[in-house]
Parts: sequence; structure tokens; C-alpha cells
Amino acid sequence: MTIDFAHLEIFSPGHSEASAPRHDAQRLPMTARVLAALGGGMAALARKIAERAERRAVLDELSRLSDRELADIGLTRGDLMLVFDPGFAAQREAARTARCLSLRAA
Repeated sequence: MTIDFAHLEIFSPGHSEASAPRHDAQRLPMTARVLAALGGGMAALARKIAERAERRAVLDELSRLSDRELADIGLTRGDLMLVFDPGFAAQREAARTARCLSLRAA
């Protein structure tokens, strides 16, 4: 059995290493970008999972508090689902600041 390599570009006469197409070099940046994007996506997913677990733990702990204990920290049972809402946090902070200022003025 004889193999004819003449039709392949790298074995043809006059071919040099410098003129060889760099298919692997062209694919490498694209591969690196894809892998970086996948890695970044996986890291973001891992952060989201960790945040969710942390939030769940905080909600579980708050749920175990009595109504009196929740009232001591300024929450009601109905507030528990809003604890992580940025708007709710900002509203509570504004109300707390207003209360502090009114106490100082009195």
C-alpha cells in the first residue's frame, strides 16, 4: 500500500514552515475566549448558588424567631420575604434615619 502525500499542502514542493497556515494558532484565541466565558459563567453560577444558600439560611433563622423577637429588630413575619429586596432595605433605612433624627430633635 502506497500513501500519496503530494496533494497535502504541507508536503507539496516549495512549502516552507513560514508559509504554513496557522489553523491551530487562529483557533486558540477563540478557544481561549470560549473557555474564559465558560469559566466566568461557571464562577457566576457558583456565586449565585452560594448567595441563594446564604439567603436561605438567613430566612430560616429569621423564621425561627418569635413574633416578639422579630418586633425587637423591627420586622414582622410579612417582612421576611422582603428582607433581601433592595427597595425594602432602602425604605427601612430611610425610616430608621427619620426616627433617629426625630428623637434627637425632641
